[in-house]
Amino acid sequence: MAYIECKKHSGRVASLVSKKIHRWVTEDTVRIEAQVKSISYRNNEGKLHRMFLDAETFRQLSLQHKVDLSKTITSDEKLFELTLDFVAICPLCLENWLAS
Repeated sequence: MAYIECKKHSGRVASLVSKKIHRWVTEDTVRIEAQVKSISYRNNEGKLHRMFLDAETFRQLSLQHKVDLSKTITSDEKLFELTLDFVAICPLCLENWLAS
């Protein structure tokens, strides 16, 4: 879990996204539905979390880690491996960008 200080929304628990998604959100790039993918993770308490990434990174991680990312991840170890290259972003900025 990461904390992020946002200029627009103040401090929040951060969302994790790929570097491309981070750049697209912070540069306010128009979202193209086909380029945005998500990975779902269900923790031990049953709570579902989603991380967003671009289609290219989704394919690369699937091949690199030999995992079907269209299925929900339940392994903390696998989640950790997958998110090493992710970056933190304000969840409200991300939510607003995804809704646009």
